[in-house]
Amino acid sequence: MRYKVSLIAMLLLSTVVAACAGGKPIDVNDSATTGTATPTPSGSPTSTAPKFSTDVFPLFASKGCNGSTGCHQGASPVGIVNLGGTGTTAAAAFTSITTTSNVVITGTPANSLLLKKPLTGDPTTHSGGKQFTGTTDPAYVTILDWITAGAQNN
Repeated sequence: MRYKVSLIAMLLLSTVVAACAGGKPIDVNDSATTGTATPTPSGSPTSTAPKFSTDVFPLFASKGCNGSTGCHQGASPVGIVNLGGTGTTAAAAFTSITTTSNVVITGTPANSLLLKKPLTGDPTTHSGGKQFTGTTDPAYVTILDWITAGAQNN
């Protein structure tokens, strides 16, 4: 009796699963039909990852980081890294932030100083104050997504 119940349960289950798969045969090793596909979390690299030159670099100006009174502009910036400003190219800013230790950390993007310092607003570590309202701030998310995607010079 126990064997018959188990067999019936297996047949019913396979019918339900097949119906959920659109009536297609199910390959238990195929994540597309088993429902075990890994979702793409926010901050994961995608084909629409932000570009440095058009999405990230302009954020520095919009936040006032590299303006005439910004700490991160010029050949010898007060804020250690050059984020642009008059006459500075996106390529020069990219080089500055990716060659200065811990400013961009692709292995653990949220630990990058490019995100941490303007997020905390701690005046002892970032005289520019708090620049992001939180980790959902659009500018923060853009930079996080760019770093997560590999911090490319694009």
